[in-house]
Amino acid sequence: MTVRPTYLKDLELQNGLAPTKAGEILYQILPDLGESFDQPSAVVTELWSRADPLLSFGQQSIRGELFELIIAISLFKFDLRPFYYQTKLALIPETDYDFVLWTRSGPVVLSAKTSLRERIKQAALEAVALKMVHRRASSYVLTLDHGEAENAHRKVIEGDLPALTAVIKADTSEFDELCEHLSKIEIIDAPTVSLVAKSRARVK
Repeated sequence: MTVRPTYLKDLELQNGLAPTKAGEILYQILPDLGESFDQPSAVVTELWSRADPLLSFGQQSIRGELFELIIAISLFKFDLRPFYYQTKLALIPETDYDFVLWTRSGPVVLSAKTSLRERIKQAALEAVALKMVHRRASSYVLTLDHGEAENAHRKVIEGDLPALTAVIKADTSEFDELCEHLSKIEIIDAPTVSLVAKSRARVK
């Protein structure tokens, strides 16, 4: 039987989160939140390498959720908080955002995708919906799919995916540079006008 580390027990109790299969794997690969990492990308690289052997073929939904949890650990450990996880924003119906960090200029959205292909279209549409309400918002796609990331980022630069800010390979220095950029911006709670309509958790 897997024993949940104290930090994850506390997170579940404080935010009403139910244990999931991806969460159980996270418990195995990171039993102690105090483990140190040099860079955010090192969190992703190391934890994903530990998790990969535990994932059986075809567990795409678990892979996706586990990747999200690893990104959450990266943000938490490098003090990029408060952030909102699996979040609905007011005035943007039928759209869920993986991570939202709020700044004085509006929301910064991080969309976590283990692979891209058709999913880049989903992220692009979500970014368009976000821009319609928050014109100064930023939308980043975080991925482990290096080949598709290069193609997608080229489309961002060329204006084919205009609502996206960048496509970032999360296990490279690109993610470190993004986190460094975000660390220089004041991250605040979402405004009290209930722009966050629903969130699975608010982590700080």
